[in-house]
Amino acid sequence: LSNTTLTGNVSINTGTGAGNIVFAGTVNGGSDLALAAGTGDVNFNGAVGAGARLGAITINSANDVIAAAITAASLTQVTGTGSTTLGGAVNTNAAAGVSVANEAINLNAGLTTTTGGTVTLNATLGALTIAQAGDITSDGAVSLAGATGISTGGDVLTTGDTITYGNDVTLIGSISVDTTSGGNTNGADITFAGSINADSAAANNRMLTLNAGINDLTLTGDIGNLQPLAGLTVTNADSATFASDVFVNDGTGTVNFVDTTKFVKFNGSLVAAKLLTGGNPFDLYLLGSNNVLSGGPTTLNNTGLVQIGDSATDVSLFTGGLTVTSAQPNTKLGGFIRTASSAITLQRSSLVADTVLDTTNNGASVRGA
Repeated sequence: LSNTTLTGNVSINTGTGAGNIVFAGTVNGGSDLALAAGTGDVNFNGAVGAGARLGAITINSANDVIAAAITAASLTQVTGTGSTTLGGAVNTNAAAGVSVANEAINLNAGLTTTTGGTVTLNATLGALTIAQAGDITSDGAVSLAGATGISTGGDVLTTGDTITYGNDVTLIGSISVDTTSGGNTNGADITFAGSINADSAAANNRMLTLNAGINDLTLTGDIGNLQPLAGLTVTNADSATFASDVFVNDGTGTVNFVDTTKFVKFNGSLVAAKLLTGGNPFDLYLLGSNNVLSGGPTTLNNTGLVQIGDSATDVSLFTGGLTVTSAQPNTKLGGFIRTASSAITLQRSSLVADTVLDTTNNGASVRGA
């Protein structure tokens, strides 16, 4: 195999046709490397920058790109007409970080940026697939997109920089999304613009953990509507907004808010085994039309306001009973609030719509409570 050492900046252009560019061995040297393969492929068969970190690597055009480990100042793929597979660890140390655009992208190993480096992975026609080994640790903002979806088993960590998932997400493993890495406890906003579902793994154990520090969580699409999650944990956030239905009723089925300060709002239905709120000072809004908490007694210990329902037709079933402990002036109620032969214990309450308290689960549990 032939190894390559860059002694100065290098540009290779094979024209607009299918002119492949293949590095059969290792590539080293502290210089920039610019590649244009037209509709041809770019292959890095050996480690890049392992002996001497490269400067900026830029791929201006290519069909398929296959790379082993890459250590460089930055990695940029401007466009592509095939797939890009990053098979080895990627490490960059310049502000440009990693920016890859191709029709499909596969991240099979860890990706690390330092010195403010951002991460943008944009699969323009197909899927962005992140393996369980594909953890992203970034010193800048992370933006992930896949035209046909994002399949991921990799954690994403930033040092106080935003994280955005731009399309529907399928979890192929449990993941943590954390903007407080490196001791940056303030964190940053985390946004999921599409749905989030588990894959169809028989283990039923796909869990999602989110940490936005003192910033906000925004989850726009349905969660678990196709395949429920087994757990959803919010470690820290100022506010958390779930705009659509949330199904966390696979496996242990626990929704847990460890430390949230302003509010948690479920605009769609929440279906889970357990909802844990801790003694945190946030307001809790359960505004969906068909909420179900089925895993034993539900005790809402958050110290802010609690609202259950906002319409006379809403149904909220707390199978094992409901206790609201908040000392706020009132608990707001609307719709049918039901248990299955278990007690309902509320503090001072007010009605936002017609309300029925029912401990027989609409007659299914005739004993009541």
